[in-house]
Amino acid sequence: MREGVLPEWLDLRRLGAAGARLAGPVELAGLSRLRERLQTPAGEAEAEVRVAFDQGLKAVVSGHVRASVVMRCERCLGAVTVPVAGDFTLAVIEDEGAAEGLPAEEEPVLAPGGRLAVHALVEDELLLALPIVAFHDDSACDGGQRYFAPEGEAPPERESPFAALAELKRGRS
Repeated sequence: MREGVLPEWLDLRRLGAAGARLAGPVELAGLSRLRERLQTPAGEAEAEVRVAFDQGLKAVVSGHVRASVVMRCERCLGAVTVPVAGDFTLAVIEDEGAAEGLPAEEEPVLAPGGRLAVHALVEDELLLALPIVAFHDDSACDGGQRYFAPEGEAPPERESPFAALAELKRGRS
């Protein structure tokens, strides 16, 4: 296999004992589960996938993914660009029952009939790398502090919720 080509599927049985190294872009718009989490599914992810066989001819898939995705800021509800990246090392299994025989430190990836879904693997790793809550840096986001009023009218002054505590402390000193 060559760099620059990242097929949707890879037939592991056609690879020689040397394995393969694949690298290239994957369109974010083509990844349906990831697309649901993004505000704008534009752009592409860069991925590198390596397939190697150990002495027992068990396939191991490793590599990394990297992308900049546009999510919704949970503070201001605007768009925020989030860089995501992840490295992975997975043991290839052909059916779910084979996962029980793996050591605890090995993560499985399902390849029924020796066919590995490369784009689905990239999508899984990007989903795992997404932040649970996306938000702008404090300086770039108002934190949802909005006051809806006529144009030019200043928001009302709010008393600090800790003002009473401050008065108590002053009274004791």
